[in-house]
Amino acid sequence: MCFLFRRSLVFSVVMLLFMVQSAVSSETVDGYRSELLSLLSPVKATLASGQDSRFFLDKGSSAGIKKGDLFTVYAKGKAIKDAKGKVIGDELTVLAKAKATKVEPDYTEISYECIQGKCSLMTGLEAVRFKEAPALFIDVKGQGYELYEWLRVRLDHMNWQVYQQAQELPLPAQIASQSKDSVVFVAREGAVSVWSGGETLGSFAPKEPSPDKMQTEQQPTRQGYVPGVAASRTGRLSIENMRHVGSLGFLTDHMEIVPVGDSSALYFIYLSKNTVYVQEAGKKERATYSFTGFGDVMNISIGQNGLIALNIFSKTDGFVSRLLKYNPQNGTIDALEKDIHYFLSFMDMDADGDKETLLGQNYDTDSFWGAAIYRFEFNGKEVKKAGKFTAPSLFNLNGSLVGDLKGTGKDIYGFYNEGRNLVVSDIKGEIWSSNESLGGSIKAVYYDSPGSSSAVTQRNMIVWSQPALINTGGRTVAALVANESTMWNIIGGPPQKGTVGILYFSGGRVVFQKLPVEFTGPIQSVFVHKDELYAVVVDGNFFTGNGQTYIVAIPLKEIGKVLS
Repeated sequence: MCFLFRRSLVFSVVMLLFMVQSAVSSETVDGYRSELLSLLSPVKATLASGQDSRFFLDKGSSAGIKKGDLFTVYAKGKAIKDAKGKVIGDELTVLAKAKATKVEPDYTEISYECIQGKCSLMTGLEAVRFKEAPALFIDVKGQGYELYEWLRVRLDHMNWQVYQQAQELPLPAQIASQSKDSVVFVAREGAVSVWSGGETLGSFAPKEPSPDKMQTEQQPTRQGYVPGVAASRTGRLSIENMRHVGSLGFLTDHMEIVPVGDSSALYFIYLSKNTVYVQEAGKKERATYSFTGFGDVMNISIGQNGLIALNIFSKTDGFVSRLLKYNPQNGTIDALEKDIHYFLSFMDMDADGDKETLLGQNYDTDSFWGAAIYRFEFNGKEVKKAGKFTAPSLFNLNGSLVGDLKGTGKDIYGFYNEGRNLVVSDIKGEIWSSNESLGGSIKAVYYDSPGSSSAVTQRNMIVWSQPALINTGGRTVAALVANESTMWNIIGGPPQKGTVGILYFSGGRVVFQKLPVEFTGPIQSVFVHKDELYAVVVDGNFFTGNGQTYIVAIPLKEIGKVLS
């Protein structure tokens, strides 16, 4: 009996240990936590020297290295021997701390700072990613201590600092400053974002399921409810005949529905994170083009015949945009030209629904937007300048419009200034600006701007959504994204909600009128197709990157009723 009891007890203990080990094992390999471990794992690389005292590592993005990754550079010292005199290793001396500044597939350029003031780096030295790097964990609202302990045990190659708890989310500029020489984890609501070397390495959270294809609806939605539209107090829609066109189970940065080529088929073209998608309406298959290089994707601008401008900003090189083209015959998105040093925007200047004009603006290290704006054309082989584009002072292409809104045969220009006000100008200068500041999209990029002293300050540039020109009732009006401006939005965070504003002239004066409808989240895009205005609404947790995208259609005749 005792023997059987002992066998049973041993069996139970073994099973218990097996279950615990299985649980721990699954935790370390499944879900977003495994992505964190991979992102922050130590990677050994060897130093290589280049011209002008520049140094490189012999590993790059193919080894998982990202811009902002921190490295410790070591020099070998005396050999370490065991009791029998056998060499079992070498003493390692820390020479320098390094940071990945430019990452290519097979190599990485680094900047470095010597530990003892001066040091001599040379080819062949060993550098280890995140080895002994200071690690700071900031827990917003105090709900992430378990994650802190979990990471600290598994990432023990880092130099962990004291756990910190915060009541409010730190500002992006504060996090960027703290992470210049450290790895900073910011945990909130079950998710965590990771910063290193002043750069965002990523945001992680338990993944939500996303549909394989666009979920579309062609029938009008039942009275009083449209996904993406906030419920009114009366339970009725403030604008009649709005309808839900489709949804995606993730956040998008920009979206439009356009024809491609001579086909009557319509295509959803959208940007999510760093990937461009093209999907024919009603079909499951999607063509994709992902940017994995150096720089931050700002937005896309969609032209005729499948042309797509992918705007990319690099802190070191300015704009390094690309011109893409979707080929419906083979279902691919191809890069026609890379490293275009202009911010590109396809413009519909005659309100006919076709963005036939391609404009480009250069980068300026002081003000971000340069003074040079050109017309561009693609001749089938390359993108070429087709003449200078004349615009009023301070005009920029970020969320801008150009068209004959006044009905005089002369162009009116609309754009956003540094104070996030909407500005309307003619070629001579400003004629109107909005009293209130507006919120941009959920996207922003950070750049280094020279301050009043010799110090360089980091600033954010909000990415604004492109307006849509509408020809209605014999006049041209513009539909704009009118997201609500918040304190968080001011320093580069996303707006919380929004609506659509209509810009037009009445009696010679400018009128900016918001539609009497509130959406459940900020709007990312507006565009016109046939007799409807489409608003692309995103709703979710912008900190973790999880959420939904809703496409809502508003009949133009209903907008006409509001304006009248």
